[in-house]
Amino acid sequence: MHDGVVEEQTFEGTSNLRTELNKEAATSSFEKDFQEMQEMLQQLKLEKEKTEVLLKEKDEMLKAKDDEIEMKGKEHEKMKTELKKLQNLKEFKPTMTLPFIQVLNEKEQDKKRKKGGNEIKRPCPPYSLWCKDQWNEVKKENLDAEFKDISHILGAKWKTITAEEKKPYEEKYKGEEDKQSEHAAEEEMLVTDSC
Repeated sequence: MHDGVVEEQTFEGTSNLRTELNKEAATSSFEKDFQEMQEMLQQLKLEKEKTEVLLKEKDEMLKAKDDEIEMKGKEHEKMKTELKKLQNLKEFKPTMTLPFIQVLNEKEQDKKRKKGGNEIKRPCPPYSLWCKDQWNEVKKENLDAEFKDISHILGAKWKTITAEEKKPYEEKYKGEEDKQSEHAAEEEMLVTDSC
């Protein structure tokens, strides 16, 4: 029996040894796992800090953009009000007539009278009528000639043409002159009748 007790004790000793070895192995593996977990936790904390910094920067950028958009909106509203003011000023017509405005209006009316939309212009002299007819011919003969040169050529030709060649232009001038004098006489009659 003694042998059985010794065997049992050795068996229990080896089994205790194994359990202790298993416990030590489990503890060392637990410590290893714990160490790895701590390292991962540390790494996650660093990554979290980095992302928080990035998020903070992004938030600041978004806030700056929002402020910029808000400022542009305010500027846009100011521009709209300025535009409305300018449009109102453009549409503004004074109801009161001032003396200097009346003077300006009278001057404009005088200019219109002088220009005269209904008045007949003075007739062109025979030389001008002849120049109108001859201009294109002289221009074709002298392509490089300027206005001044063509005028000189026409003046020299006018001096050389005969009275018979000038006669149709002089008759046309006389006819236009008669029309103008008749028109002037009619206007005088109207003015004297209205007074």
